[in-house]
Amino acid sequence: MFCSQCGQENRNDRKFCSNCGAPLKDYTKPAQNLIMPEDIIKQQTNIEKRNKVARGLNILLSIIFCFAVVFTILLFVLPNRAQGAMTILAIVFDVLFIVVCIVKACTLKKYKNKQK
Repeated sequence: MFCSQCGQENRNDRKFCSNCGAPLKDYTKPAQNLIMPEDIIKQQTNIEKRNKVARGLNILLSIIFCFAVVFTILLFVLPNRAQGAMTILAIVFDVLFIVVCIVKACTLKKYKNKQK
């Protein structure tokens, strides 16, 4: 018998759920809002994918941020002749950083919406 509160499968002779303690009733068919094990597996897989994507994007953001900082510092250290190139590189990496932040936010929002 399945618990109508948490979806845990219990022995038929139990009066209370072994997982959440909710009273069990003798249902002949599962409740509509019952969470089945397949759903839990899908949710867990979705969470693992989201975490992997978030980890990868965090690494990418860290690398881009480091390059942006280095090029910005070089703007002030290098002579005037090289400042034009460093300015362009610093701006490019700043924009790239912002774009990856937006991609990360949209990607994590997509995974969050899938979970519902």
